Amino acid sequence: MTEEHHAQRDGVGIAAFLLGLLAVVCALVPVIGEVIALVPSVAAIGLGILGVRRHEQGHAAKAGLAVAGALCGGLALAIIGLIFAMSHMP
Repeated sequence: MTEEHHAQRDGVGIAAFLLGLLAVVCALVPVIGEVIALVPSVAAIGLGILGVRRHEQGHAAKAGLAVAGALCGGLALAIIGLIFAMSHMP
């Protein structure tokens, strides 16, 4: 397949990366950000895993953005967990 054809199939990785970035930014917003960031962070992890699998099967040219999206989603979940734990300390 041509590089242009592969580029059209890297959308899952791009979506994972964008959702991961959105999740990290939202997780840093005080009070309501943790709630808003929860859905995009889980979606970024799922899409990141899907993007890596698509790359391994030869359906996507690059896995870098998918990995970065999954890592950003995981970072956002870690931030959410840390803020939740700190806010419920005695």
